[in-house]
Amino acid sequence: MAKLCPKCARPLDADHYCEHCDLSIHVYEKIYKTSRALYNQGLQKAKVRDLSSAIDLLSRSIRFDKHNK
Repeated sequence: MAKLCPKCARPLDADHYCEHCDLSIHVYEKIYKTSRALYNQGLQKAKVRDLSSAIDLLSRSIRFDKHNK
């Protein structure tokens, strides 16, 4: 199954590039990974009851990817 562009949902070429949007998927992958890392750090802070740090990390995670809830 071919990967789809997150912006226009068209198939990407072999270099993970959308010719329709003129967009490289590598930027989106980095944003997604950063958002997930911040979310996981925030979750760990919340588990040890460091809530102010958890709020900061989770807010930053949502700024990168608003669907990361």
